Amino acid sequence: MLIVGLTITSCSSQGTDATEFSLVSPGELTCAVAEDYPPFSFLQGDQQVGFEVDLCAEIAQRLDVGFVLVPTEFVDLIDSVNSDQIDVILGSMTATDARSQLIDFGNTYYRTSADVYVKSDSSLSSPANLEGATLGVKKGTTFADAAAALPGVGPISEYAENPEVIQVLAAGEVEAIFVSSLLVSYYKSLGQLDARGLGVQVMSDSAASGFKKGNTELLNAVNSAITEISEDGTYEVLSQKWFGIPNANETGQ
Repeated sequence: MLIVGLTITSCSSQGTDATEFSLVSPGELTCAVAEDYPPFSFLQGDQQVGFEVDLCAEIAQRLDVGFVLVPTEFVDLIDSVNSDQIDVILGSMTATDARSQLIDFGNTYYRTSADVYVKSDSSLSSPANLEGATLGVKKGTTFADAAAALPGVGPISEYAENPEVIQVLAAGEVEAIFVSSLLVSYYKSLGQLDARGLGVQVMSDSAASGFKKGNTELLNAVNSAITEISEDGTYEVLSQKWFGIPNANETGQ
């Protein structure tokens, strides 16, 4: 794992006293984020940016500490917090029963759903029209499994990364894609995709912060910081910045 960025010390009059919780590196909140998962965490030039990168910075500010980013493969996130390499997972991880046996989860900080998307000028108008339609999806994901179960869907093309899935729809190489609504919102906000959903929302998804089991003081402090971020309008700013919508933590986004 590569530690990047930027250790920043920040102050907040409403922040939590850092003596109330322990950190891997005193005075710094070490956040595990995704290596390459736009718009949540990705490299832009030589800088790690994204929604969860900004969220880490905002949480640290309210805890009156600096922050360090550790871009991490998804499969290594739980090991990284359990081996005391990082303090908190902000890596688009859903709180499941199986994962809750291994780590503690904080509050959900974004919610999304999966849908079938087509170009806005497509003749496809409903799920019933999908029979025989070519469908693009990211390989090896729950989205790929769910797409394969959609009735009547034609050939399914799998791609290594989400940006490829978006690009093949935009280029007309497939007739539809099955992806997260927040991902579509991001690329629409960039002007790189003109698409609409067909209402085939067969699965929902969410992300919560993750902590080593028993690290209750830090979990509570981060929960409080995220609540403050939501209540003072900062969350809306971040949601508009990265997804082009007011609140990425509302059910159904």
